[in-house]
Amino acid sequence: MLVLLILLAVLALLLLSPVVLTCRLDEDFCLTVSYLFLRFRLYPKKEKEKRPKKKAAKEAAAKQKKPNPFQRMVDEQGFAGAVGQVCQLVKTMMARLGWLLGHAKAKPFHLEIAVGGEDAAAVALAYGGVCAAAYPVLGGLWELMRFGGFRTDIHPDFDGGNSFVKLYTKLRLRPLFAVFFLAGLTLDLVKWKAGQPASQTVKEGAEK
Repeated sequence: MLVLLILLAVLALLLLSPVVLTCRLDEDFCLTVSYLFLRFRLYPKKEKEKRPKKKAAKEAAAKQKKPNPFQRMVDEQGFAGAVGQVCQLVKTMMARLGWLLGHAKAKPFHLEIAVGGEDAAAVALAYGGVCAAAYPVLGGLWELMRFGGFRTDIHPDFDGGNSFVKLYTKLRLRPLFAVFFLAGLTLDLVKWKAGQPASQTVKEGAEK
């Protein structure tokens, strides 16, 4: 009984300890993920040793032999039917992803965008385009996710400075919700492949 309780406690610790994705965009771009005492760099990746040409050629040939899933769907259902099926799959996945983001938290979230240049009219025009593109995305993320230390600064620079984007954020997500997400997504994929409608929860998320 004691062993079972210890195993359950360890499992709870693993599922409830957040995975942290750190993103830093400045002059360089760096993406790392950490979990408990583990830390991995996703980008930039370390350079791998070059593989022998013969092995690389065999792998390339193997990849080319794999059938195209979309073309197979076109052959079976026609082009319109295949596109409709893919769109339905994307819609389902977006709804699930929205549910997952609702359980994630970005803390801190610091974004700075400067639109610079020597021509004031061109800067003003570019600034308007950046605002029109950025603010709807930020608003959508604000409704989906939880934030802490949220700070954004989008401004024009009429003094001839260079345009730049700076971003620093840490995205936290407990593995427990990722497990639920994968389980639900797998079920949706099975239903999609069988031609059945998605679950009511996903439908409501997609309608939103």
